[in-house]
Amino acid sequence: SFSSFLSRSDALWGSDIERTRFAGNLACRQELPWWRHVIGLRVGGLVQSGDQPIQDRTGLTSPTAVRGLSESPEGDRVLYGNLEYRMSLTRDAGLRIPIFYFERFAWAFWWDWGKAWGRDLLTYETGARKTFRQVDWTMTVGAELRCRIYLWGKLPIVVRGGYGQGITTNREGNWYWLIGPVF
Repeated sequence: SFSSFLSRSDALWGSDIERTRFAGNLACRQELPWWRHVIGLRVGGLVQSGDQPIQDRTGLTSPTAVRGLSESPEGDRVLYGNLEYRMSLTRDAGLRIPIFYFERFAWAFWWDWGKAWGRDLLTYETGARKTFRQVDWTMTVGAELRCRIYLWGKLPIVVRGGYGQGITTNREGNWYWLIGPVF
């Protein structure tokens, strides 16, 4: 599956911030022949031009980028990838609470990687722009328990909680929980 979005903010829309953001990802899942195990791969990226509001910084920590980081490398260009091996605990939990339907619980072991760099973003340390080659790859590995939930029986989201360990520049581990789109 492929998803992308383009958002634009400028004076035409009544905003005092001028920016354009394009994000997209390509994801594929393959169910393996043994008992409901799935391998998933996703690659994606983000390109932003213009102002970057402090409350909406572009970086690698989000439900769609690199998990388990204690701090996020920032930049107006982001490239990331996720590789997951999932083991289904239950295909359909059958649990209903007024607006929620809990469908699938699973364990996932994952490896995430990514880069964030800036064409327009000045770094705090040097005051210089960082290029793709000047920035190191960030990689993490970890495990999580995940549950697919349907809001009002229509909108699928995944609630995930787990632990990630940095294997490159960020060596300390980090507990996390995320709410994000289905992958």
